[in-house]
Amino acid sequence: MAYSQHEETDAGHGRIEVRKCLQLEIANDWLSDKEKWSSIKTVVRIDSERHVDEKMTTDSRYYISSHKLNAERLNHIIRNHWAVENTLHWTLDMTFREDESRIRRGNGAEVMNAFRKLALNIVKTNTTRKASMKHKLKMAALDDNFRAELLIGEN
Repeated sequence: MAYSQHEETDAGHGRIEVRKCLQLEIANDWLSDKEKWSSIKTVVRIDSERHVDEKMTTDSRYYISSHKLNAERLNHIIRNHWAVENTLHWTLDMTFREDESRIRRGNGAEVMNAFRKLALNIVKTNTTRKASMKHKLKMAALDDNFRAELLIGEN
């Protein structure tokens, strides 16, 4: 079975992290719904080892991929994906205090998350005024003209 592997070490913020990426080529002809999974080419395991002070933690994550063998590139792609996800979460929390939300009934939390992301994207695309995300949202709440500019592009 063909495989590719890559290891990298990062240090910063008082921690050392070693990531090992192992990518295995697979044959998907054994799957019952082959046509639905025809693009799968590899299975990936990322092993992370984090050292903070005297404490060490380990974690393994698994992925399926349509990418051909290149563990170094795939490790980079996966790290970038999670960097975007983590940045988005941080922005939602700092701008909307999302972690403090008390919405728990039904699918209310998911609906509000979608609205927050929508508002974030609308405000982020507006370049007419220089202000932080939080300040632009406050301006939109207080200024009908700016809110209209955000929603329908009027000046």
